[in-house]
Amino acid sequence: MDFSSGTVSVFSISVLMVVTALVILIFSIKKGLIKNLKQDAMIPFEEDEPVGEPTDQLFNEVKESDT
Repeated sequence: MDFSSGTVSVFSISVLMVVTALVILIFSIKKGLIKNLKQDAMIPFEEDEPVGEPTDQLFNEVKESDT
């Protein structure tokens, strides 16, 4: 088989990226960073912006009270 240097480079970079992602995943599991994902996902929400209630508006959307 005759591989060009470009193919080998792309394959090497791909393998390096996969190995890096696995190392980061294993590190985060060992440090316990993945244990409380559901609890940590709720951090941005508070009384002004409750969970499950959309508070953002689209630019073309107009409220009835604005008219």
